[in-house]
Amino acid sequence: MVVDASVLASRFLEPDSNHEIAVSWLRLLADSRVDFHAPAIALAEVTAAVRSVSGDEQLARETLASLRQATFIQLAEVSLSTALRAAELAARAGLKGCDAVYVAFAEEEHASLVTLDREQAERAAEFIPVLSPGTIPAARGE
Repeated sequence: MVVDASVLASRFLEPDSNHEIAVSWLRLLADSRVDFHAPAIALAEVTAAVRSVSGDEQLARETLASLRQATFIQLAEVSLSTALRAAELAARAGLKGCDAVYVAFAEEEHASLVTLDREQAERAAEFIPVLSPGTIPAARGE
C-alpha cells in the first residue's frame, strides 16, 4: 500500500475530522507490522500541512521527527521516471502535482493508494485501486 499525505497529516492534527480514524488505522497497521510506502515528498507535505493548519512550528518539527523515526513507513526517492509519469497523470486526469506523484508511485509499485482526499481518490481510480482508511478492515479493528 502507498499512503497519501492526507492520512499521515490527519494523524498529527487532532482537530481534523479524520484524526481518530487515521490514528487507529495507522496504529493497527504498525502493530500488525505491515509496511507501507510513501514517496519521500510526504515528509515535506505532511510537515507543511501540520504547520499550516495548526500554526505550530514545534508541532510541525515533532511531526517530521516522528515520520523520520517511523519504522513501518518505507520512504522512497522520487525518480525522474516517476516524476514524468506524475506529470502525465496530472495532464490526463487533472490531478494536483503532489497528488499525481502518489498516484504514479502507487502505479509503479503495483499498489493500492490509501487516501482521505476525495478528489485525488476519484481522479486516481481510473489508474490504480484506491482505498480509504475507513474502508480497510484494520481501521475498524477487524
